Amino acid sequence: MFLILFMVSAAVVLKGLSGKNPILNQNASTTKALALAKELVIAHAVTNSVTPGGLSFPDRNSDNNYDGNSDCVSSGFNETLHLLGKWPSLDEQGCGVAVPAFDKPVQDGTGETLWYAVSRHLVKTNGSYPVLNSEILNQNNGWLTVVNGQGTVLTNRAAVVIMAPGGVIQPQDRSGAAPAASQFLEGITINGTTFTNYAVETGDTGFVARPADDTTNDQLIYITIDELMTAVEQRVTGEFEKLINDYRTACTQYPWPRPYIDPRTASDFDSVISTLEGLLPTGTALPSNWGTGCAASITVPPWLTANNWHHLSYYALASATVQSGGTCTPGPGCLTILPPPTNDDKKAIVILAGKELSGQARNTFTGLTDYFEDQNASSGDNTFETKAPDSTFNDRLEVVQ
Repeated sequence: MFLILFMVSAAVVLKGLSGKNPILNQNASTTKALALAKELVIAHAVTNSVTPGGLSFPDRNSDNNYDGNSDCVSSGFNETLHLLGKWPSLDEQGCGVAVPAFDKPVQDGTGETLWYAVSRHLVKTNGSYPVLNSEILNQNNGWLTVVNGQGTVLTNRAAVVIMAPGGVIQPQDRSGAAPAASQFLEGITINGTTFTNYAVETGDTGFVARPADDTTNDQLIYITIDELMTAVEQRVTGEFEKLINDYRTACTQYPWPRPYIDPRTASDFDSVISTLEGLLPTGTALPSNWGTGCAASITVPPWLTANNWHHLSYYALASATVQSGGTCTPGPGCLTILPPPTNDDKKAIVILAGKELSGQARNTFTGLTDYFEDQNASSGDNTFETKAPDSTFNDRLEVVQ
């Protein structure tokens, strides 16, 4: 008798769990979809061939459909109208030089296409991207804000917010070709303040992340500008290194740096013979210029200078012997990278400066200390430093092979 009762009870429990499985499966699928979308956005920003860090406009209903295309704004940009829409999985439309959008459609666990909101700092306003480099991290306005269910700010520096709309909640009506965002996304009032995930349409850049219930079922994920630019900076530092290494491989020597001065007022970024430390020579390279002679196949990516990444560069050679293809003796004859050990044998390095830190004043330039930190802020001693970024250090160093 006890065994029969146990089996009946177990069957009831299993039936209950089975009944919940569709919801659990939907939630799991939504979580995976949001994570995938976040990866796709970051990958798009990093690999953007026109402007690394640049992102696509959403697929809006201004053209009376949701067709998967990124609906660009060629003129009359308005951040309250143009920065929220469905996930753009196809190409950019009406944007001049087009960059593919996010390459693949992504739906939540209910089969609904995700929604996507983006900061005005990262899209083409009136046909062209703004200048995007590490210094955008010093911009404190124009980002998206996300709060939790208690109204506590989770971030006020979101570059992107991606939302899974879930199923229809009354009185939403998703019939028709292109329903408004409010027919997919919801909002709540917290302590007298209303937060609506569709309110970018009315100029509100706040979004709310909370567990789903009978009145709101949006699920979201966000990317801060700090997280996004960390990935972009890694690409740019790698491009610095590749540019110099490709030159060395082709010409059997390194290009000379440009002596370091205030990069914002520099009239050129041209190599100067016998200079061992300075700015990346993105203007004229010596002994052979970019695109000529032994360097005929090597050119500076246009986006690198268009976005002033070269302003944030530092490039150092161990010696004139190294520049001409020779070797260096580990120790005083080579570049040393702190922390030790076994880092005193490097021939060349490139460094990317991060955002302006407390105590730095690039508008009133006084020297390397306005861009670089610790050991990297001094020159002439063949010693440089790399470590995890924090509030007092954010240089990115790459050794040139």
